[in-house]
Formats: sequence, structure tokens, C-alpha cells
Amino acid sequence: MSTAGIMLVVVLVTYGLMLSAGAILRVIGSGGASVVSRVMGLILAFVAATNVLEGTKECFQ
Repeated sequence: MSTAGIMLVVVLVTYGLMLSAGAILRVIGSGGASVVSRVMGLILAFVAATNVLEGTKECFQ
């Protein structure tokens, strides 16, 4: 599958999730949404820290 095809699949999956956000929120509730938000924040912080460390390592090599 080409890059454009993969990007199209990702866009369509994202669009589907956005359309069903209300139903997902009703299922997981306010507390579940809070937990998902915190976990995603931790993942984002991990990715950012990894990128900073990799960039620092590249800078000093």
C-alpha cells in the first residue's frame, strides 16, 4: 500500500472516531474520558522527552 493510501485510511479512521465521539463518551463516561486524556498526555510527554534526548545525543556526536 502506498503512503497516500495509508494516509487516506488514517484520515477515514480518524473521521469515523470523531463522528462517534458522542457515543464513545456515553460509553466510557466523564471519568473514563479523563483517564484517556491523562494517559494520552503521558504518551505525548514520553514522545517529547524521547525526541529531546535523541536530538541532544545527535548534537553532541
